Amino acid sequence: MGIRFLSVATALLLLGACGGSGGRPPPGPPAPGSRTASSLVVTADVPSIPADGSAQAIVTAIARDASNRLLADVSVDFSATSGGIAGSPAITNEFGEASVMLTTAGDATSRVITVTGTTTKNGLTHSVNVTVQ
Repeated sequence: MGIRFLSVATALLLLGACGGSGGRPPPGPPAPGSRTASSLVVTADVPSIPADGSAQAIVTAIARDASNRLLADVSVDFSATSGGIAGSPAITNEFGEASVMLTTAGDATSRVITVTGTTTKNGLTHSVNVTVQ
């Protein structure tokens, strides 16, 4: 009887030490692009770019949750009314930022390019204008 009790007690201790997860690994980080934002703001690092294509604009989307916490792993698709976008779609980093490059794409006409960021999971949108001169 004493050995049986000792065996059962040892088995219970060993089971308790394993964490009781049932053999499942702990949950990992969210998959890239899997989070849902409550707000999205799109900005450009410069208000205008030269028509000759000698410089570009960096356009950044910032994703936040309902408590204004910056969100990583939000997928943002960027589009532009003209010119060219490089790096879209983009996934927000730990600072809630996803960035792309806007170029004139060889079009030397003066104009205003509207760049729109859209979260791919829930369709939030925000836009910024960049002047080509």
